[in-house]
Amino acid sequence: MPRDLNVGYPLRKPSFSARLMSHLQSQIETVPRKGISYEPVNFDDLIHPNCRWAWDDIAARNKLHKYAKHVRSSQSFAVNLFGGLPDSGIRAILVSFFGPIDTIEKPILEYEDNKDRLRETVMSGQQTQVDVLLRGTRANGEKVALLVEVKLTETDFGKCSGDGDINNDAQHLCSTPGPFGSDPVNCFKLRNGGGKERRTYDHYIPVMSLPWNDTFDSCWYRSTAYQPMRNVALAAMLEKEEGIETVVAVCAPLLHREMWSHFQKACGVLPRGSLWPLPAELVLALHDDATYQFLSERYFLDVSGPLETHDELELATWSIIESFDRLFDHHLFIVETHPGGGQYDCITLADRDHGYPRSVVDLNRNGRIHIHNGIDMTSLDDGWERAINGQADSVATDIGLVLELQKRRTEHQPVSRTYRRVIELGRRAGESLRWRIDENAVLEHHGESLKLVAHQLERNGSQYVDVNLPSIVFASRYR
Repeated sequence: MPRDLNVGYPLRKPSFSARLMSHLQSQIETVPRKGISYEPVNFDDLIHPNCRWAWDDIAARNKLHKYAKHVRSSQSFAVNLFGGLPDSGIRAILVSFFGPIDTIEKPILEYEDNKDRLRETVMSGQQTQVDVLLRGTRANGEKVALLVEVKLTETDFGKCSGDGDINNDAQHLCSTPGPFGSDPVNCFKLRNGGGKERRTYDHYIPVMSLPWNDTFDSCWYRSTAYQPMRNVALAAMLEKEEGIETVVAVCAPLLHREMWSHFQKACGVLPRGSLWPLPAELVLALHDDATYQFLSERYFLDVSGPLETHDELELATWSIIESFDRLFDHHLFIVETHPGGGQYDCITLADRDHGYPRSVVDLNRNGRIHIHNGIDMTSLDDGWERAINGQADSVATDIGLVLELQKRRTEHQPVSRTYRRVIELGRRAGESLRWRIDENAVLEHHGESLKLVAHQLERNGSQYVDVNLPSIVFASRYR
């Protein structure tokens, strides 16, 4: 780990925001405005062509932010990150949260409820807008929706405007711990500042039944948990009024530890399971090669230090699997195994040709790579060394030859590429990550349709024991 990286807390100076701004200005020629350079000379330097439709759609609906063209704009970041996602990427994200999905819809950016069922515009207030809405339908017709709040360099989620409002006749509640100052009836914001109708946040969120939390010494939604609370209320409204299973996720770079610290605080004062992490690296990894290259170079800083052994092996594991999937036609599925009473740490490629799961290839990170072909076993003594040194294709080729597999006739971009990319991107952010594969999960065939169901992206290493963030960076909600 880099010595200057304070894991789990804001980066030591310069901050993540300052580092990213310096990085962006070194990449993009900008137009000076009032002495500050922020708007790109060439618009294509800001928005990738694959994502331009999303920008144009937001502009047509008059939803562009005032500083949307700022090189550090989170709205531009959201357009790039989600506007160019292929259908397979949208499906993978939805499957992660909701299980098998039959059909998907085009993303909506800057979504808001046209019926204003949260009653936010009664006194000309600003309606809750969600940065990205991903939608899908199960085979039985049930609809699902993922509401995504995207952050790039913001230092928190923002605060409630009722705090400090000169018209607030219940200012003392802003300083009282609990949801809405423990008095939703008299909360100035919920009363819409004395308007004819109340806001309905507390109608859709059972705030008074939430377990007590000492994170905040004032109203729980006075500061950084205010925006997440509104998003969760919007999601709960859609679920109750329209029968849509809905989840809220926060999407930000892993390196932005200050934002993830605020995320953790917000989780503590909202219904359990209503707010989930969606690291931007995971979304980025689902893109096609051209968009992936553009975005990874543009937004994702590299603070990596020398690789630890377990990081080298994790990256090598997924490099081998990606190469194997890309080179060969096969029907093997993937599972995490720990044979030898737990002394071995394997990612295993297996089949069910004999009516039961059977190990075919064991990528043992505590030893060698073993290939089982009938009653024979072949070991690749130098397999890990070659893969670590960038020769994963040769290792995968050896595996395919032993198993007598046919090579693919056409170019193939396997799902496992996403897994390898995420490990690489995590390393760039100073994170030691590993994929944990649920051994009891119902597994898809790895060669064609491996999804993120029951797979977890976990922080790995003793440095995370006392970190003020969950050890599971991303976990499938659908178990």
